[in-house]
Amino acid sequence: MRVILFVAVLALGAILAPFSAPAHPLPDSTLTLTPQIGKLELTLTIPAPELITALPASVKLGVLPKNGNLTASQQNELASYLLGHLTLSPVDHPPLELQLISARLQDASNEDVDHYDLLIVDMVATMAEDQNLFPAILTYDAVLHEVHNHRATVWLAQSSKAALPLARIRFDAALGRARPTVLQGIR
Repeated sequence: MRVILFVAVLALGAILAPFSAPAHPLPDSTLTLTPQIGKLELTLTIPAPELITALPASVKLGVLPKNGNLTASQQNELASYLLGHLTLSPVDHPPLELQLISARLQDASNEDVDHYDLLIVDMVATMAEDQNLFPAILTYDAVLHEVHNHRATVWLAQSSKAALPLARIRFDAALGRARPTVLQGIR
């Protein structure tokens, strides 16, 4: 009887295997830093389904627009959430005071997951004209604190050059959060 059951389970697996698809996580979030004279521009890209999974019940974004700007109310809720999960502190200066400038959704696609909504958030912080951003300590765990297999990549945008990767942020199970990341800039 056990042999017949074993063979039946194997046969069922062989029949259903073509219909099952492996699960793929959505693409990583990105944080792109663009230092300017007197300010820092920061652009975050976050797959919207991952963000929605991570948001606490207290954040009320409501119905998000399809391929468009979030409302002022939605942007305020989003800013409150993100700024609770993001700090950037140049080593010799206090943390930068980031402000959300705009947030919008756009359609994105990926070969593993096909189409999804991508949230693009633009932020800015004022810096002294002679202030250097690097080295700096970045703490970021938006999405990662709830979606533990999610990652974030930090990029440095440079004028007339391709953006360079600075760091990769992961959830640390031992800490129960992402580790603060030291950003050295480009050497």
